[in-house]
Amino acid sequence: MSCRRFSTKIPLFSICFFFIASFTFASGIPDAENAAEYIEIAQGYTDINAYAKAIMWYKKALKSPEYGKTAQYQLARVYALDKQWKKAQALLKPMYEESPDNTLVLESYAYVCAILGEKETAITLYQKYYEKEPDNPRAAENYVRILLSAKEFTKAQSLIERLEKKYLHTTEEQTVTKLKTDLEQLQKKEHDSKK
Repeated sequence: MSCRRFSTKIPLFSICFFFIASFTFASGIPDAENAAEYIEIAQGYTDINAYAKAIMWYKKALKSPEYGKTAQYQLARVYALDKQWKKAQALLKPMYEESPDNTLVLESYAYVCAILGEKETAITLYQKYYEKEPDNPRAAENYVRILLSAKEFTKAQSLIERLEKKYLHTTEEQTVTKLKTDLEQLQKKEHDSKK
């Protein structure tokens, strides 16, 4: 009698396991181990500039609950590297809206907006990035550069003056000098064009 119960439990367990495994496979949701491997493969393709293949592998990892956000950011990054700016923006915007304090996403989203010519949005984002990280020279430089691009020379000059004091006698002094030179050249060009 006990042998009979044991033998009927094994097929029942096997059938349940088969259905669960089939559903997971059919749903296309990779487990954490597979998703991590997909991301690793995609990163390898990214490293050799094989963006189409990297995109394919990141898309597979997107469905993973554990690695979906990582895959989403990396996919946006690959789209940007491949100059598919709109696709990068489509992935970064919801990430930024969900986590506006994530500086990595904030900076990436600001950059893509700047590339796409959405200067007002880019200025707002770069300003927020600079305000969050006022001691980050890259944040300050990017904010000045987008202000220069938008011909907001007064704001740019004010910020450059603060940066000159802050980075006097540091390795960043040269960058600030370059920003100041760029500002002067753009102001001169703007002035000459009005003649």
